[in-house]
Amino acid sequence: MFKKNTRVSRVEQSLNHSTQDAVAYSVMTGMGESYFAAFALFLRCSAPQMGVLASLPPLLGSLAQLASAWLGRRTGWRKGIILAGGTLQGLMLLPFLILPLAFPAYAFPALLCCSILYHFGSNLVVPQWTNLMGDLVPARRRGRYFGKRTSWATMAGLISLIAGGIILHSFDANGATQLGFIVLFTVAAAARGVSLYHLSAMHDPPETRPATLKLPI
Repeated sequence: MFKKNTRVSRVEQSLNHSTQDAVAYSVMTGMGESYFAAFALFLRCSAPQMGVLASLPPLLGSLAQLASAWLGRRTGWRKGIILAGGTLQGLMLLPFLILPLAFPAYAFPALLCCSILYHFGSNLVVPQWTNLMGDLVPARRRGRYFGKRTSWATMAGLISLIAGGIILHSFDANGATQLGFIVLFTVAAAARGVSLYHLSAMHDPPETRPATLKLPI
């Protein structure tokens, strides 16, 4: 009985951590990823370049889901793959900002490479995270739990998106647009760091099903 209660407690704690991860992740996307296109425009990328930035990185990054499923099946490092992918995604926010500003002549290739790696890291997480949550959330609770989790994440994403716009507008009005982007991407990277902390604190029970390529709810 004690062991069973301990396991239930670890699961509940993990679900709380997962909700907080969702909030932090939404802050990252609201303050960071949502302003990728605006940053590319600030760097005077052309319309064709904008099209490539919008389409190619997500397409190539999605291949990481195949790599994630294969690695998870071969190694069983479910949580390790999640943390590795999340770390790569978070780390790419800073060079995404710094490299184009430091080397403006190579702004587009720098943005493209960093964006591909950013999406690669994100997609590396997806199959293993989906598989982990499938083991943590009882079937009878999934609708209620993910509904609540999504509500908090959506609220955080909307607030951070609006806050990011206000911050960027304020800096732009004072002729410091570049500094505004620095603030946004720094906050986004910090939010991903908080997200990774909560992911690392989650319990990883023995896997009960093969890795899946389904997207998280």
